Amino acid sequence: MGVVMKIKNKGLYTTVISIGIYLILFTLLPGCGEFNDNPRETEMKITVDISELKKQFGYSSDSDNEDRLGKAVRSISELPETEATSPVKSLVIGAIVITTRDSPYTTDEALTDENMEDIEDDVLNSAAYIGFVNLPATEDTIEFLVPPPSAANWQVAAIGVNFEMEYLEELDETDHDDAVMYYGFTPEFYHHDDIEEDTVLSLTMKRNCLANEEIHPNGCATYSNILSDPPIVTSAVEIVGVEIFTNDETYEIDPSELPIIVRTDDDIIDAKGSLNSFKRNYDLIIGDKLTVITTHSKNPHETDACTNLSDNSSVTVEELKNNCEVQTYKVPITE
Repeated sequence: MGVVMKIKNKGLYTTVISIGIYLILFTLLPGCGEFNDNPRETEMKITVDISELKKQFGYSSDSDNEDRLGKAVRSISELPETEATSPVKSLVIGAIVITTRDSPYTTDEALTDENMEDIEDDVLNSAAYIGFVNLPATEDTIEFLVPPPSAANWQVAAIGVNFEMEYLEELDETDHDDAVMYYGFTPEFYHHDDIEEDTVLSLTMKRNCLANEEIHPNGCATYSNILSDPPIVTSAVEIVGVEIFTNDETYEIDPSELPIIVRTDDDIIDAKGSLNSFKRNYDLIIGDKLTVITTHSKNPHETDACTNLSDNSSVTVEELKNNCEVQTYKVPITE
């Protein structure tokens, strides 16, 4: 899917524009009243194509109720969890003004519970620039306003929740504390004056594995940001990489110990034990980073080349990485 926008190249272009403005102001000033009839547009809208996001959650607008791979998609009346995915009933997307940090969120970053609380607060405070749609939906686009020039840093972001929304403020209700199943961000901050309406940026969703206290999406494998806490693992996932950053060095776990294939409850226990054993080999401190790299061959909306590997007990890391979408969960140790 894409977000319709363009980021301007600000080198020589900015210089030329500045000179032009100078000439207008100081050579045409006596007659500038005529410009008041056509003030600069202060509201700009972005249109987001959500058709690919809907397919990621198992929905389609196609009349034959199948996606382009010929695989059946879910309807709102039947939202079964698959082994590797969790139901999404509403998609929230828009421009979120970020007020709690100086760097943008990225999809590689596993979000903590504190992160999600900050994001939900920023979503509510950015309500004028946010839209949502209940799934399934026939529309394939969501339109929302760009924040004004006075706004702070903002990102285009999306979250998928496990309940059918009626109003945005429901995100702040206690009943929906663990509602966010997926999230995605454009990887950088934007400003109003950087935007034009003729370029597409992609937005990919990933599982919200770390933040939820009670409900974790299927297909999770990640370390906790709390050093003493166990890893979070749910079915069905393949762990194809583990990296540990400490003492300014990144250490990769021996590939011969991978992949770790998780299918059963016993597999979950074993996977947590393996991830813990990797962690114990290092004297970790606050600020170090733990990364788990995953694939999901049990996801019915992966390519056939990927899903054909799902029951292969001798599948290799290379085969999974080469044929399946790879998702990375990087967790900084915060306590």
